[in-house]
Amino acid sequence: MLDLEPIKARLAAATSGPWQARALGRCWVVDGPCADQRDADFIAHAPEDIAALVAKVEELLEAIFDAAYAVKGVRDEQEDGDTWNELESLYHEIKAYYEEQKYGRQ
Repeated sequence: MLDLEPIKARLAAATSGPWQARALGRCWVVDGPCADQRDADFIAHAPEDIAALVAKVEELLEAIFDAAYAVKGVRDEQEDGDTWNELESLYHEIKAYYEEQKYGRQ
């Protein structure tokens, strides 16, 4: 399970920026207003935090798609006028968004 609290705490503790990356010889440094240990913690955790957030977004997109597909299945079983047409339209919107996000296509 994704624990958002540490991510939110690091985000809240980091300075608001703007930050800039610059080369210092063969290394890169990040400059910002009052860059300190809190900013360093935020930057150091960024790869794992972003990976966890992306995985959660993908999981939620899949759950939304599954729910939309289930709604479409119900619609196929019971035609009930405008409400079902609206739900079917929503299904197609969600499906298109999901496929664009998951597969990079429309």
